[in-house]
Amino acid sequence: MRNRRFVNILAMVGGGVLALYAVLILTIATTGNVTQGRAALACGGAGLLLVAAPLLTLPFFPRLARALALLALVSFAVLAGWLAFWPQPSISPDPLVRTAVVVFAVLVAGRIYLARRRRPSGHQP
Repeated sequence: MRNRRFVNILAMVGGGVLALYAVLILTIATTGNVTQGRAALACGGAGLLLVAAPLLTLPFFPRLARALALLALVSFAVLAGWLAFWPQPSISPDPLVRTAVVVFAVLVAGRIYLARRRRPSGHQP
């Protein structure tokens, strides 16, 4: 029980720090104090908020924290796929990067499949 309490406190502190940092990054991006890379800064802040959400909800709602963590993984997989395979005029990602993006997406899909398969159904045969 003591370790669980320590993990909950650590998750709250870590999530709070990440959320505060993400809000500061988003504030800097929205106020216009950046000359270049405003969109990248906003995406980074949103990504940090996606990571902070499961940490903040873990002590109170563990099932919701798992769902939010899964949402963050799926969002990162979709964003990585978009960046790796979207046709861009002057940038061509390496085949190794594209392979890593595909492997990450497959691992996330496999994780979702295995979690759904392990969950017991509502009826007993």
